Amino acid sequence: MTINAGLKQRFEVEPLLDSIAIIQTAIDRAAAGVLDKRRLFQLNMAVEELMTNVVRHSGTSAAVEVLIQQQPDAFHVELADQGPPFDPFSQAPKPALEAGLEERPIGGLGVHLVQKMLDKVEYRREGGRNLVTLTMNLHGSEHQA
Repeated sequence: MTINAGLKQRFEVEPLLDSIAIIQTAIDRAAAGVLDKRRLFQLNMAVEELMTNVVRHSGTSAAVEVLIQQQPDAFHVELADQGPPFDPFSQAPKPALEAGLEERPIGGLGVHLVQKMLDKVEYRREGGRNLVTLTMNLHGSEHQA
């Protein structure tokens, strides 16, 4: 494992579904040799879910700022959008996991999976922006989804 502590990459993307691939490519490059394939897949899936939600639900046309940062003990991705205040981890509808597949309402499962797959997820509102930070620990994982 090659740890490039202090690696930091910041860029902006348009709030479009096509921008997901741009973010994932940057993550793939930054995480090469740091995250195994399973953990990289989980992180990229989380970014896809959260960016899709920004594109479909935020109503903003302002660019989304992306920060990719590697520290000695963790790999972080932060997404910042200028949509209305919304904490996906506390405000998104909770999935009806106990209900049968036919009875479950559509939606809500993606954010639930994000929380289960990553070691830490955080939301904060700062400077008129929603900031979501996704964290994967580099030395062991709290989650094995």
